[in-house]
Amino acid sequence: MAKDPILEAHSVSKIFNPSKIFALDGIDLEVERYEFLCVLGPNGCGKTTLLNLIAGFKPFFPPTKGEILINGKPIRGPGSDRVMVFQEQSLFPWLSVRNNIEFGLRIKGVPKDERRGVSEYYLKLMVLEEFQDKYPFELSGGMKQKAELARALALKPEILLLDEPFAQVDALTRLSLQEELLRLSELEKRTTIFVTHSIQEAIFLGDRVCVMTKRPGKIKENVGIEFPKPRKWANLANERGFARLHSRLVSLVQEGENSNDVK
Repeated sequence: MAKDPILEAHSVSKIFNPSKIFALDGIDLEVERYEFLCVLGPNGCGKTTLLNLIAGFKPFFPPTKGEILINGKPIRGPGSDRVMVFQEQSLFPWLSVRNNIEFGLRIKGVPKDERRGVSEYYLKLMVLEEFQDKYPFELSGGMKQKAELARALALKPEILLLDEPFAQVDALTRLSLQEELLRLSELEKRTTIFVTHSIQEAIFLGDRVCVMTKRPGKIKENVGIEFPKPRKWANLANERGFARLHSRLVSLVQEGENSNDVK
């Protein structure tokens, strides 16, 4: 049981009609305030469905059974306390990096001077200052994802939801973005739920890894990550216990893929 849960999912199941796809089955989950939770599991196990349910997005929301609570209150749909960063690039191509970062604030009615102060802070934090007037087509994949993160963080959500945000970038850029996200999570102190197919990524980023079974997705096991933060790949790969933990998670995911627990 989490000591100070910001999010609770109680017996959450999801069946998509009329296709009758049984996506999630009896998910019970607590996420502690400021925890970095990685959700890991085989392809099609319902990881993204769970993330979209937490976000309150249709057609995923509401759950077929169960409920999801934020700060003890049932969610009724999307809310400003949650922001999602998707795998696919979603920057507005007609806006500059700065204006992309400020977009959500403008929609919320934040005054121009305040918007400018927030965007300047995140441009500096993400080392994007020299790209502030560039448009998305002028950016590398890594720069685009940094701008996506800046736009999400600028809204000051309580919970940051990330659906494989680094899947489309090259391997070296991915390592750099992982370190950047970990640095930001320590600075910003936000609760983060991160969906991934990468076991190494889950170990590097997470305070805890939630391993799911194949569809219908259930939580097979929660695994705590004890390596101290901040983390750097150059050090973590040689950390005592890294290979053992990696092997354990591989076994859990493979067991989840071969599970026969279907309804």
